[in-house]
Amino acid sequence: MPDDMETGHSSRGLAAGAVATVTAIASYAALKKGNIQIAFLWYKNVGGCGLNFYRLQADGHRHRFFAIDYHRFKNSHTGEEMNALHYHRGSSVREIKLHRPYEGGW
Repeated sequence: MPDDMETGHSSRGLAAGAVATVTAIASYAALKKGNIQIAFLWYKNVGGCGLNFYRLQADGHRHRFFAIDYHRFKNSHTGEEMNALHYHRGSSVREIKLHRPYEGGW
């Protein structure tokens, strides 16, 4: 390993790879079951993209319950506009609208 490599970079890459693998396996299982839809969307108005997970409702509508996004948003703590990797989760509209920044661990 090179001397100038900062410690922690390889472990973060490994963690990101593990998260991607687990997400892919879980996505496949949900798709196979038939009640989950996944959509990769471009957000032109905020300059980013996201992977959205929807649960199909009994009435045929979709409910977004999780998303991993990268786009511009206003940080609720600092009030500044930022481009950042973040996620959305929750069962209510209020919960799912929150931008939860990725901070190095799931």
